[in-house]
Amino acid sequence: MSNFLEAAKRRYPDQVVGGSGRYAVVTPCAGPLGKILLFESRDEAQAIILDPKRAHIVDLGGLSGDELLAKIPERYDADEARRERRESREKRA
Repeated sequence: MSNFLEAAKRRYPDQVVGGSGRYAVVTPCAGPLGKILLFESRDEAQAIILDPKRAHIVDLGGLSGDELLAKIPERYDADEARRERRESREKRA
């Protein structure tokens, strides 16, 4: 996804989002009054943070957990798993 501003607005719908870039500085302790600032590089985002305990950097270009799981191939396909179960039942009988 190359439109990081829209991605940030969808991810944080209750907060004000400003700037442009892949890296978002998020202040969760501010709640709905917080502001999400976008930066082109991680170094720029890191430079704006005064207290690391109150803000963190989110990479909007990274894969989410669901997207990452979708890219991992299944260990067995359905036909192979069915065949293995059938063979194990036949061995037990």
